[in-house]
Amino acid sequence: MRVLVLLALLWSGFSFGETSELDEIRAKAEQGNKVAQFTLAWMYANGKGVPEDNVLAYMWINLAGANGADVSKAKEILVQEMSQADISKAQELTRQYIKDNPAVFPE
Repeated sequence: MRVLVLLALLWSGFSFGETSELDEIRAKAEQGNKVAQFTLAWMYANGKGVPEDNVLAYMWINLAGANGADVSKAKEILVQEMSQADISKAQELTRQYIKDNPAVFPE
């Protein structure tokens, strides 16, 4: 249900690719906003406003999950399109991001 609500919000007139909107989403994601993190993951997974990149999509999904978002279904879908090497790379990027930005994540 939450995923459907989020998808509805994403499709409700939001103009992906606009630099200011992308910058705003990225800034919120980097501050630990789980909805923005999930949105950025979706954008990378679908190449909307950013180059398509499943590794970065997986990293942002992981970060949203670390902040309490229910990402299990989205992650399940994404991994179907990824190699094990890409998943490992994304997991390493996630660990490094959390290490570099500890204040953004709850204990």
